This record gives sequence, structure tokens and C-alpha cells, in this order.
Amino acid sequence: MQNRFNRTERRKMRACAKATAPLLARTCLDINTRTGRKLLVDDPRAVAVLERAFNRLMTEGGQVQIVALAEETARTFPAYDPGRIPPGAKPWLAVGLDVDGRGTFTLRHVLAPFATDTTTERRAAEMALKSELAPQLARSGWPKVEGCA
Repeated sequence: MQNRFNRTERRKMRACAKATAPLLARTCLDINTRTGRKLLVDDPRAVAVLERAFNRLMTEGGQVQIVALAEETARTFPAYDPGRIPPGAKPWLAVGLDVDGRGTFTLRHVLAPFATDTTTERRAAEMALKSELAPQLARSGWPKVEGCA
């Protein structure tokens, strides 16, 4: 994915990363796969992971960030459903900003059966998560967090 932010926007993001990342993390919604309900991500471990990922996103000038997760951390997200995870798949998180600057994320278990090393496994996860996150980033979502002016 190409960075759509200009130099001034990237500079502002970096300057506000420490203040804005926690706001983005605390306002993320996840969809419960069993009920279809949108739920606030409120487990402190999940919020902490999101905060670190959004901080890195902002310090990197708005580039989508992909993070490998421990299974224990993945369990703290509302959409976690062990029945939908393929055997041997590992959890990965991707965060990005939609067209209105709203923080969004996707958490998926990715199975990379032909990966012979961690680099290949990471590339497989990046491709899977970026393709899943792209439609969410291309439209307006909820919630919007106003950053530094």
C-alpha cells in the first residue's frame, strides 16, 4: 500500500503520535463473529497492543502496520473465536487509518503452510491482512479521533 499522506501530514502525525495513539486504541470496535454485534475493544491487553501498533503507524507517517501476536493476546479481542481458527494458524494484527483519519484494525489467524522461515511467514501475513484491511481503509468508518491541530 502506498502512503497517501503528504509530508506535512506525516510530520503532524509523528508529532502527535504519543497523544493520539491511546485515543485510537481506546475507541476501536470489533465485531463478535457469533452475534454480529459491534463491541468496544476494552481488555487492557488488547488496548495496549493496539496502542503500540497505532503509535508505530503514526511515527511511520501513516503506513499500515502489521504485528505478530501471541495467542493469549489474540484471545483478548471480542471477535476471537477458536472454532474459526485453522490448525497451525498464527494471529496477526494490522492497523491503519481510513479516508477520514479514523483508526481501524483487523485481527486474523494466518496459515502459511509453505513458509520455511519467519520472513516468508510475515510476507504471507502482510499480504493477507493488507488485502483484508484495504476495503476498510477505503471508506469512512467509526469512530473518528481528532488529532493535534
